[in-house]
Amino acid sequence: MTNQNHNTETGVNKKAMREWVYALLSGDYEQGYGCLEYNQKFCCLGVASDLFYKEVGLVKGDRFGFVHYREPENKYMETSVSLANKIVDYLGIKTRDPQLEINGKIQSASLWNDGTDRSPGSTEKGQNSVDFKTIAKALNDKYKLGIDIKV
Repeated sequence: MTNQNHNTETGVNKKAMREWVYALLSGDYEQGYGCLEYNQKFCCLGVASDLFYKEVGLVKGDRFGFVHYREPENKYMETSVSLANKIVDYLGIKTRDPQLEINGKIQSASLWNDGTDRSPGSTEKGQNSVDFKTIAKALNDKYKLGIDIKV
């Protein structure tokens, strides 16, 4: 998908990335863990999915309370734990779960969101989980979005 807001050097859609960062900072989304969205609580990747799924032509579905996103013609869910390919393409970030640096350590956005030492399939917060503001700052720094965020 070609978008006039994509940076020609990096391919990143800075307008959409800023929208994602501002949504993480807004307080409109309650942070959740373990999946994109469950019981109206969102992972950091779930916030981006919720913001852009209609814009990129995806359908939002629910299976046992877990929200997933898929192509309209595909009756099976594409993803409930990482960004759908169309959202990755729209954002221009090249990965379904971007690697972010926080306090000198690099790991995936979902792992920063969820934390470690969690049971498989758990929707509970793990150890070393960081808040949306910290993730927003890491996204801002990585993609050079120019938003002034104090953590």
